[in-house]
Amino acid sequence: MFATVYPLRLRGNLLKPGDLFYMRGRSGVLTVDRGLGTADVHAVLNHIETNEEVMRLYEARLVKIAGGGVLLAGSEVIFRGAKSKGESYRQSWWCVPLAASVRAPEAARAE
Repeated sequence: MFATVYPLRLRGNLLKPGDLFYMRGRSGVLTVDRGLGTADVHAVLNHIETNEEVMRLYEARLVKIAGGGVLLAGSEVIFRGAKSKGESYRQSWWCVPLAASVRAPEAARAE
């Protein structure tokens, strides 16, 4: 689905209203699927035009559906270098769909 994703944590710490990255959302194509060869569920935000991966949420799970959005929780991995193992941090995403309703092309032409 097309959505704007708002990360709620930075390196595992909850963002507060005064923080630089507070409510800085990224728009794109949000997909949730199983990882390659594993039972883990991953949520991935891809760029709308280039389809490049923007963000990934490992071990994603649905926490809440309310207020016109979806709250996903899981973990993110941050790599410090090319040969780095990466550090895992808790992460939560507030995902808001970009289109409130999708109409069939025939219904749009009739109006």
